[in-house]
Amino acid sequence: MSWLNPAGPTGRFLAFYFVLAIPLLRLLLRAQYELWRLEVLTLLALFAMPCLILARLPGGLPVFFGLLVPWTAFFAASGVQADLAPTISWWWVFGALTLLTGAGAALFRERFPLLIRILLAGMLLAEGGLVVNASGILSGPPPGLPLSSGLHHAIYLVLDEQTGIAGFRQEIPECANAARIWQETLSRHGFTIYQHAYSNYDMTEQSLSSVLNDRLLTHGAQFLRRHSVIGRNVLFNKAAALGMDLAVYQSDYVRFNTPPHKYRLVREYDPNDVSAMLTAPANWIDKACRIAVWYSLLHRPLAVLLSRYPGVTEAVRAGPLAVRRIWPQTILRDILEAARPTLFFAHLLAPHYPYVLDARGSTRPLDQWTRPLTFSPAAFDQRCRGYCEQSAYLARQVDEFVTEL
Repeated sequence: MSWLNPAGPTGRFLAFYFVLAIPLLRLLLRAQYELWRLEVLTLLALFAMPCLILARLPGGLPVFFGLLVPWTAFFAASGVQADLAPTISWWWVFGALTLLTGAGAALFRERFPLLIRILLAGMLLAEGGLVVNASGILSGPPPGLPLSSGLHHAIYLVLDEQTGIAGFRQEIPECANAARIWQETLSRHGFTIYQHAYSNYDMTEQSLSSVLNDRLLTHGAQFLRRHSVIGRNVLFNKAAALGMDLAVYQSDYVRFNTPPHKYRLVREYDPNDVSAMLTAPANWIDKACRIAVWYSLLHRPLAVLLSRYPGVTEAVRAGPLAVRRIWPQTILRDILEAARPTLFFAHLLAPHYPYVLDARGSTRPLDQWTRPLTFSPAAFDQRCRGYCEQSAYLARQVDEFVTEL
């Protein structure tokens, strides 16, 4: 069978193509993106072009393996890092995978490309099984929630980029409406309101480091470890000392689940969730371009290159749509199912930019997600309207969340 022969062009093409395409399919499955959509099929067809070129390059097995080994390590590194070593540098993961795949190529020689294809296909099938199991298709609907009684929980909702009520511009109707909704929501549920609340810091991880440790920072990186991990957390220390369980909801922007504490649950969401585009009015070409950017940003060298073009990197940010997998229903369910007193700490990228939702919670067209490249007073006012509408919808969600509790 010539297509199994790595010395032939078909066998080489399949080896390169599986390494390039299957990691993308796994990530799309994990994001519950529909693989049969035109934008996905277009990308899979385009992926064949570089693989055909590589497969047609002259040379024997040494040249072929010299290309396949770093190719495999490059496109596998991000998935391995996300699943097994999120706090280890991408470059270390890439180096380790290069050594492992190089050793595999030297050991198995002609059979190595076939083994790579079998391994990647098995990973894709396993990912599909996990998605099916998580969706409840095979297990049916979940049973009714057992309401916990007599338990005292502490619930922290960190609303990223939320301003104090006095910060809404009253001359803009959408902002005046958002201020009114927040005032009514917080008053209705007995919250203490700080009208002029604001942050002392430019970055979220700095502000959270300060709040969680109950002190002003002496420098921006205080309490921070590599990869935006908050290494010291007085709030969690106090909760653990009281015998409370800990439940954390986070993204890879800032992580909180550090030792020495044990966590009852940690739920992490993707801030660049491409499945958010499924609800956005847009054509398939725009969606294909954004998926390609999203996939590229997962690979560190490409991310460094694309970071020079903010308009490109911002194209995949999903804002409040990224948190919909955990907020509000998943957090609410976790609270109602908790069997012991628990501190629930949720960092939500809402009403964080981009401004993808209107005041009713409807998704804006995809071409309105990114900010204009040039600044003007009119453009700034438009951004304020988008922010205020998104914040107003969040206020309604908070109202419903607290009412349900």
